[in-house]
Amino acid sequence: MNTADIEHILSKLKSIEPKLHTKIFGAYNHSSRINDNDNVKKRRANLISHSNEALRTLKVKGVNLGNKENPTIRAALVIDYLVRNIRNDSNPATSKMYFRSGIPIPVLMDILRLGKNRKKDLEQMQMLLGSYLRGTAIATKITSVGGNGSSRSNKQNARSLRKRNADGTAISTKSAAAMENVSPSGLIRDLCINLGPLIPDAEFVFKYATKIFDALANNVRNKKSKSSSSSRRREQDSLRQDMARCLDCYEGACFYLAVKESEGANYNDVLKKKASAKISLKNQKIKEIKKKNSDGGGTKEDD
Repeated sequence: MNTADIEHILSKLKSIEPKLHTKIFGAYNHSSRINDNDNVKKRRANLISHSNEALRTLKVKGVNLGNKENPTIRAALVIDYLVRNIRNDSNPATSKMYFRSGIPIPVLMDILRLGKNRKKDLEQMQMLLGSYLRGTAIATKITSVGGNGSSRSNKQNARSLRKRNADGTAISTKSAAAMENVSPSGLIRDLCINLGPLIPDAEFVFKYATKIFDALANNVRNKKSKSSSSSRRREQDSLRQDMARCLDCYEGACFYLAVKESEGANYNDVLKKKASAKISLKNQKIKEIKKKNSDGGGTKEDD
């Protein structure tokens, strides 16, 4: 039954968010080479296999995500966890493993046909499921994809890119186009989910951190304005390349600033609530004293 639920979720994802489905598995084209289409099928099969393995792990552990959970919700959350945490360092053209992405909560709710009032329930179940799967065999499997060779190749490419930038030579046209619009990798969302119990308001932190990142990315985006000087454009290019190379660091910094803002806002709210409680208590005591005096005065007149 698990496979049927998984297949159902993936079919719904393809119909609701076809671009996201393609981002995870690659594009299936009837006119392309057979090998390319075989890889798409193998990526999907690998995700289904990993999902079944994760669901079996949760069953063995006796995990309960809450009274409002059902097998379809669990399958959807498992798929979301796997695609968010997969580390695919292989060549995208030949890789037989699905690619890292993330399924936004609104999309999950749409797939599962959940009302807006179920958003917090789904987010809590998402966080709990992640805490149970981290540290398991399935977690090791999806975070070690690509092997040492791919990792070594990526490190060499990164060093090469840093050297070329340090020399002041231009990067390739393809790289420049890819970094034209810097977008978050999903680390902010992952941090909010994983550290949810430790921060005052995970939802606020996610929105605020994303807002900071978007503002920063927009600032370094090359808008090709005639008023921009050549030095300004070079500075934007340099900053944009740095963001692309050190994306995790920038996202982590945005997350940190958002948490500090959340803690500050939360602390101010606590102070306001304490002050309000003191005033209410004081007014209550005044009322009690007045009532006691009034009752005492009435008794004396009767005597």
